Amino acid sequence: MSTSRRPEDGERDRILARAKGYPYAAPDTSYVITRAGHFELLGLGAGEDQGSALASARVRHPVTGVELALSGLPADDLDPESLRARLPVLAYGANRTAEALERKRGLPGFPAEESILVLRARLHDLDVVYSAHLSPYGSVGATLQRSPGTAVEVCLTLLTERQLAALGETETNYALEELDGLELELEGGGRLGRARSYVSRHGGLVLDGDQVALTAIPATGRRLEARTEPEILAAVARRLGHPGDLDDFILDTVHDPQLAAARTRELRRDARPLEWPSRRPAR
Repeated sequence: MSTSRRPEDGERDRILARAKGYPYAAPDTSYVITRAGHFELLGLGAGEDQGSALASARVRHPVTGVELALSGLPADDLDPESLRARLPVLAYGANRTAEALERKRGLPGFPAEESILVLRARLHDLDVVYSAHLSPYGSVGATLQRSPGTAVEVCLTLLTERQLAALGETETNYALEELDGLELELEGGGRLGRARSYVSRHGGLVLDGDQVALTAIPATGRRLEARTEPEILAAVARRLGHPGDLDDFILDTVHDPQLAAARTRELRRDARPLEWPSRRPAR
């Protein structure tokens, strides 16, 4: 390793599992995270707005199986008016998972008392590809790229202003943009044509002349080659001329920020920005 600090075995295993496990296990259902725990979100409708679409929704505890109305949860921010004020933000990488959201809810400054709603969705004419950067925790991140005919499984998070501001603090490699002209189908039958999304500041990673999709993100009509996170990490290590094994490459990235930044600068040399006809910085 290029750094003098070697992690203990437990820390080493944790770092490697987190880096190689990106973007983590996809949710089986839409869900809500509250102070009372995690609940599966059922019975979503196709109302004219997100407040009415969720008005008749139910929740089910994943362990006990007990069902109740969404409005029956012990939370004061799940009424139709509060839900109507939520900001729709695409989640196509780690932020679609409870694992990552819980990690971020535990950070200082995050409004952990506010509920987070995550709706499963299908996004048309875009794919989830690897970004031309290495994250602080050692993985190759993800971003979006236009892909006519592709339909990719993503999520839509419904966030408060405070949640979005806190989440932005964790997304230093991304810019928050507003994408218009979307064809986004929500679980339950709702549809959206516009949403905010975090888009990589570095562009999409190019390997062997083309971008690479994430195997972990299911898609139909996919036009790009797809690889797993360990596969893309190994390919990036080879491209960067790393002489050691993959674990050392990851650990060096995590423990040497200057080296990680230099590796990202090299990866972004031929990266491709998101090609989408209607995108602008989110206000």
